[in-house]
Amino acid sequence: MSKSLTLDQRIAVALSDDIKSDAVAALIEEVEAAAQAADENATRTREEALDPATVIDTAKVGASLATAELTRDRLQAALPRLQDQLKRVRQAEDVAAWRADAEELERRRLGSGAEFRQFYPGMIERIVNHLYDMRALDKEIDDLNSRRPDPSIPALGYVTPFFAMDLKIPDPDSDPDNAGGPLLWPPPQPSLAQQMAREMMENPRLFNPPGPGPEWWKTIEERDRRALEENRKQIAEAEQRQREFEKQKAAEIEAAKGA
Repeated sequence: MSKSLTLDQRIAVALSDDIKSDAVAALIEEVEAAAQAADENATRTREEALDPATVIDTAKVGASLATAELTRDRLQAALPRLQDQLKRVRQAEDVAAWRADAEELERRRLGSGAEFRQFYPGMIERIVNHLYDMRALDKEIDDLNSRRPDPSIPALGYVTPFFAMDLKIPDPDSDPDNAGGPLLWPPPQPSLAQQMAREMMENPRLFNPPGPGPEWWKTIEERDRRALEENRKQIAEAEQRQREFEKQKAAEIEAAKGA
């Protein structure tokens, strides 16, 4: 803002035109000082005008007093409007600066996302395929462990890493905004109904025993006994696998500490 303008003119410009916040802040300091000086001048002029010991030209002194008071009042009235203007200008500058930063981040966001989409499908396909290979190998290890001729023989540990239990890999071809979309990993778990249907197909006699004979109760008892034994066997195997898995993970942790 040009210093060649009067203070009144610079106030009018600051209230009507685009102006930087630092210029408005500097003008407010100048107006505050000028308002303080104008108030002191108006007070002094009034005291001199009311002094009965002094002969005055009332018209001239009255005009001087009115001018001093008007100057003070105008400066005081300008201050709150300048302060409001400073808030608006700073808000506009903050918004402009934020938008500039947002545009830069948006450009980087789009670029980073495009780069990720280029290498993600191939990399994720390799990871998923390897996870399924390790899962299949774990099943072979599980089968081998279940056939140990002597329980004292240490069971073979699994190859699938522990973190894979909680790992979730979404399908890159699905909707990225659909959080509940299909997953490439972990493998889908069959529902209870599907498990029952599979069990019925593999063991039809457990679910459709032959009609009652002379000793029909023995058929039911035998069915229940075999189901109970199978259940106990599955529980024991699951507990054994869990103990072996925990033992393996503890050994891995100790090995990592010593590395």
